[in-house]
Amino acid sequence: HHRRRRALLQEGDDDSDFATLPLHGSVKEHGYYYVDLRLGTPPKQFQVIVDTGSTLTYVPCSDCGSQCGGHTGAPPFNVEDSTTSEKVNCGTEDCHEGGCAGSDSQNSQCVYQKSYAEGSAVRGRLVKDVVNLGGGYGDKAVVFGCTTKETGGIHAQVADGLMVR
Repeated sequence: HHRRRRALLQEGDDDSDFATLPLHGSVKEHGYYYVDLRLGTPPKQFQVIVDTGSTLTYVPCSDCGSQCGGHTGAPPFNVEDSTTSEKVNCGTEDCHEGGCAGSDSQNSQCVYQKSYAEGSAVRGRLVKDVVNLGGGYGDKAVVFGCTTKETGGIHAQVADGLMVR
């Protein structure tokens, strides 16, 4: 498989916000490019598709069960196993990619739902944890989706999830 490198921009504009991760796959062989992303403490590795058209990074959550595909076979993300994981509550700045409904929405966890043109979809809840970038960058706090249901091509794909930019 092909191996390339790409700079990924986190929040902000200065050089300290860039990290270089190995880019794997190919459109011809896999239908996508992907990176290995390490989330949580201790870090768990996920193979995620690099998607410039999406606005949210997400991986399967431990309570997804058969609602999520088998993907790479890696265990799903378990918020209880990560010492740095925090739920994202409704009404907070970190809930900008999700939404809330109900009478007690200010005290509930922020949820998300994404649908794609080819008919697949994901939904789940937002969590805040760390991504380990390695190479002296250490851990950076990120908000990402912990998926509880996948349909269509997302359920069937080999990659565990998706990553923006």
